[in-house]
This record gives sequence, C-alpha cells and structure tokens, in this order.
Amino acid sequence: QILGPRGELDLGGGSSFTGVALLGEDWVYTKLLFKPATSTSKLICLRGGSVTHTNKFVKGLSIEPFSNAYNGMGSGIWLDGQDFAVVDEVVIKNLNYGLHITNTHAGSFSEFNTFMNIRLLDCIHGIAFERNGGNDSFHGNRFHDVLINIPENGYGIYSKGITGVNYIYNNYFRI
Repeated sequence: QILGPRGELDLGGGSSFTGVALLGEDWVYTKLLFKPATSTSKLICLRGGSVTHTNKFVKGLSIEPFSNAYNGMGSGIWLDGQDFAVVDEVVIKNLNYGLHITNTHAGSFSEFNTFMNIRLLDCIHGIAFERNGGNDSFHGNRFHDVLINIPENGYGIYSKGITGVNYIYNNYFRI
C-alpha cells in the first residue's frame, strides 16, 4: 500500500519544481483499483503551489473501482490549486469524478495544466471545475484528445462555484 495519511496517493510538492511523477507502463497493464470511502474520496492528488512550475505528472495508467460496490464514488485525479501539471495516457472508469480540478485554499488557482490522451468512461462528472475557498480562476488549461462517456444524468464538463463564481477562460478543449 502506497497511500498517504489521508488515504490518498499525494504526489507532493507545493513550491516550484517539487513533487513526483507517477508513471505506469500503459493503461492496460498498470491498473489502480480504488476503494473510495465516500463519493468525494480522492485517489491521486496534485496539490499546488499556484504560479509554480512542477515536476508532477501522471502517465500510462488506468483507475477504476475495486469492485462494482464502489461504482459512482470517489475522484480519480484531483488537482487543487495546481499549475503546469501534465496528465497523459490515462483511463478513468466508473467514478463520481474523473478529473476534479479545484481551488480550495486562499489564493489558489488551477492554471496551465495539460490533459492528453485521456478516456473518462462512465464517471458521473467527467471533468469538474470547483471553487470552494480559493481563487475564481481556471485559466489556460489544455485538453487534447479527451473522450468523455457519461452515464445517464451525468455531466461531461461540470462547473460549481461553492464560494463564488468560476472563471474558466482561455482553456483549449479538443475533446
């Protein structure tokens, strides 16, 4: 087991050029089986430093529930106040949130992240932008070759401003 004290796989960092990469062989042979305790439990966490470059990236793996009992629960990849991270060649299946991009602490914003070659399959929220205490800015994120299949009553791209409005601008969506 490689989870941190919160039960999450935290890639660390918070200041410039800190954090680690999570690199699998590919999305067929590297599978992370997730047992979320709640609908918002997180598996892979990338926490910022806003305005900082990072070494954090996730590549070549799939994330899915451990069993059908966990379908519709948890967040596959959660970014909070993270800038300049890369997520590439990832499949996320049957969770509540596939990609959950948040700003939750004072002054934090999630900008200039790159998401490439991603399959979000039957997640209730494919891509979610959420402000809950942080800055309103979700600027300059890039989504290349992202496929989103949603279940009935699901959301492909979802935005929620809990503590104020969200500004999702100058993002590139090739999905």
